Amino acid sequence: AALGRGRRGPVALVGVAPTGFDGTVESDVIEFWMPLPQYLPAPLIEARGSRSSWAIGRLAPGVTLAAAEAELGSHLAAWAEADPVLYRDRRFRIEPMGENWRSGFTTGAALLLGAVLLLLVIAALNVAGLLVARTIDRRRELAMRAALGAGRGTLVGDLVAEALVLTAIGGAAGAALAPALLDTVVAASPVTLPPYVQLQVDAIAIGIAIGAILLAGVVAALAPAWLTSRVAPGDVLRGGARGSIGAGWEQRWGIALVGAEVALTLALLVTGSLLLRSFQTMNSWDVGFRVDGVTRLALTFSRADAADAAALPAAYRRVRDALAAYPGVERVGLVSTTLPPWDADRVRVRFAGLPQADADDGVSVGLHLADDGLLPMLEVPLLAGRHLAATDEGSAPVAVISRALAERMGGPEQALGQAMQVMDGSLVPATTARVVGIVGDVAYDGLAEQGAESGATQIRTDARWLQGRFDLYLPLSLAPQRIVSIGVSTSGDAAAIMEPLKRVLAQVTPTSAVHWNSTMADELQLEFASSRFYALLVNAYSLGALALTATGVFAMLSHLVARRRSEIGLRLALGGEPRHVVRLIARLTAVPLGLGVVAGWALATGIAAGTANLLFGVGQFDLASYALGTVALTLCGVVADVVPTRRALHTDPMRTMRSE
Repeated sequence: AALGRGRRGPVALVGVAPTGFDGTVESDVIEFWMPLPQYLPAPLIEARGSRSSWAIGRLAPGVTLAAAEAELGSHLAAWAEADPVLYRDRRFRIEPMGENWRSGFTTGAALLLGAVLLLLVIAALNVAGLLVARTIDRRRELAMRAALGAGRGTLVGDLVAEALVLTAIGGAAGAALAPALLDTVVAASPVTLPPYVQLQVDAIAIGIAIGAILLAGVVAALAPAWLTSRVAPGDVLRGGARGSIGAGWEQRWGIALVGAEVALTLALLVTGSLLLRSFQTMNSWDVGFRVDGVTRLALTFSRADAADAAALPAAYRRVRDALAAYPGVERVGLVSTTLPPWDADRVRVRFAGLPQADADDGVSVGLHLADDGLLPMLEVPLLAGRHLAATDEGSAPVAVISRALAERMGGPEQALGQAMQVMDGSLVPATTARVVGIVGDVAYDGLAEQGAESGATQIRTDARWLQGRFDLYLPLSLAPQRIVSIGVSTSGDAAAIMEPLKRVLAQVTPTSAVHWNSTMADELQLEFASSRFYALLVNAYSLGALALTATGVFAMLSHLVARRRSEIGLRLALGGEPRHVVRLIARLTAVPLGLGVVAGWALATGIAAGTANLLFGVGQFDLASYALGTVALTLCGVVADVVPTRRALHTDPMRTMRSE
């Protein structure tokens, strides 16, 4: 078996992990464990600047994470005294097992939970509005029952029971659909869950759902129950069947409930629009290199195909020539260890003109050991000087740097020809290279690249996010690696050429392993998958909330128009014009919409601030998103106006007067 950095030889199996233990890393990796010296070369293990390993441990009883971190910190302080350059501004971080994995979608999961809760509240308000309308229509019945001796507790209990029956029926239907919906959401999720995380509709989930449904039912019944408690049987019976809004308390209840629905729905619509616009911005962003038509593979050279480090450069040339000769291939480039959008190896460099504060530590840059075909294959623009060349092999070390790094060195003119000291790293030994070329800035690890100097995520709201991306390209022949990534640009379909390229590699390097094969476009889509997933789900919730709100507005208007049919009939009988009726009903819609929009903007602003780290290229106060949600709700209000308005305009004044 090929082991680690190209080591090869038999392995003695000495143990098997117990059933139920699925490993310590991603769920799609089948793990085996071996002594570290058999995996990593001794120089890499002994290099105190190497940060390629993680430690997993179990805390002693009674020891907290903070105490353990403090203990390690004391050791780090002692090391810093012995080597202040290497350990300056370093610290140990201890976190619970899986915390790093969980943090990747904690914010997104909280966003989805908040969206679901908002949708549940909107549904409860919608049911409450319908129950209020129904209770108002039943006032005479309720007054009669009260006059015959029914207590208010009995009347309120009946209304609550009716609300609970309605919500129970809906809840049962939802519980039946939940397993299928959960499977659909999990299948669409961009996150591959570890085997120890099982998402299923179990007794706990059903219990939580039942509790939420019952709570929603009680909330929905509160408004009609309160109205019932205020019914004065004598007043209602004396009023007979007649009556319009009167003092306006019925209208105020309708406005309050619909306004709350509008506010919550607008918050969902704005959040969904922000996420969708963020995803669209991501998808169209120029990352600085060619994406379409690029196939990426990785190759681990076996000892049979390249006996030692001295044989690797010749093996690289054989692979390049064979792949370049395949029909449809435009360019081929090699790099160690991985092609974008994965992380680059980090190394520190020194050069003339560095401030005193950076003179000892140097500047952190992304290191790419590349051949002369990589940058032309990726179509990274050459700004000054030249690319790496095949003639660089065996000559004095040269380097190509990114524009941002050149600016740090005083500008392209001053950077070209300048000597750069590369400090000892995990891939290259300490060396001095002369800058021969400057190329454009590239987002090699996607849209979440870390700042080269501070280690903090760059501001991602405009073009400034590319600043500070310091990249260094050194010839691959300077430090040949057994694991290399191969990029192939083609004039045709990048996915279709994958298998033929693997067959070519099988002929040239028959005993070497080919892995990490995919298209560049697919890899970048993985970078955007989380944003797309959250945007689609939140927008689906938003559309559901919009439908509920439209229903609520329509129900409120229909009820209020029906309650005011005598007033409308009288207006028409006395010569009132239809436009006056239209204006009257429009005002009934405009009030809850206006109040709801104002409250919804305030709520949406708070939600946007809490989800700012999920946004890219879109500000928290993106006016287009707020305007889009407002327009959508306004259109719903206009559509909901149509049927009640038509009914009002077709009111027969004489028939209405006789019925009253």
